[in-house]
Amino acid sequence: MKIWSNKLFLFALIAAMVLALGAFVACSSSGGSDDDTSDDDTNAFDDDTTPVDDDTTPTDDDTTPTDDDTTPADDDLDDDTGPGTAPVLSNGLWDPTTLVLADYDDAPEQYWQSAFMFSVCDVDNDLLPDGAVYIYLAGTTQWFLDTTNPINWSFFNNPPTTDLSQVSDCGAPVQTGVTVGFGPASAPPAAGDYCVDIEVTDTQGNFSNKLESICVTMAAL
Repeated sequence: MKIWSNKLFLFALIAAMVLALGAFVACSSSGGSDDDTSDDDTNAFDDDTTPVDDDTTPTDDDTTPTDDDTTPADDDLDDDTGPGTAPVLSNGLWDPTTLVLADYDDAPEQYWQSAFMFSVCDVDNDLLPDGAVYIYLAGTTQWFLDTTNPINWSFFNNPPTTDLSQVSDCGAPVQTGVTVGFGPASAPPAAGDYCVDIEVTDTQGNFSNKLESICVTMAAL
C-alpha cells in the first residue's frame, strides 16, 4: 500500500450517507435521455449534442466543441472556460481496495485508511499555480474530503517524487494521491463501499474529464 505524505480526514457526514449511496448512484445512472436537437433544456442528464447547447446543469454531458456550460462539474473537454487544452485524468484507484487499520500521521490512535491515487497530464503544463482538484461523493456534487475545497494543486505537488510542474507528457502521466483516514480504531466507519468522483482544472480554468465511482471497501468487523 502506498501511503502519501499529504493526509486529509473524511468529513463525518460521509459515513452516514454511505448506506444511501448505492440507490442514489443507480437512479442517477439511468437518468433522462432528452434528445431535443435545438434545446434549452435544464434536465440534469441532458444529452443534447447541438453546437450551441445552453444547458447549465452540473451534470451536463455535452461534449461538443462550442458547449457553453461553465459549471464546476461540467465533464466537457472543451476550452470554453479558458484558453489552451484541458488536463486529462486516468488510473483512479484506491490502494489498498479495502480499508486497513494503521498509524495515521501523529494521531493518538490508529485509523482506518487507504490511499486515493490518480494520474494526470496537461499538454499546456499549467496545473500550477492556480489549478484545482474536485473530489466528490460519487454521483453528487458534495465534497468528499473534510478540507478547503476544491483543493489547490500545490497540495499534491511534492517534487521530485510528484513534480506537477512537469505534466505535459500524456504518454507518461504523473501519479499523485492522498492518504485518507475514514475513522479511528475506536469509532470505525460503517461497513460498505465508499465511492468518489474526481475532476480537475488547470490554471486557466479548463475542466478535465471526470473519473467516476472509484470505490474502497470497509469490511464488516
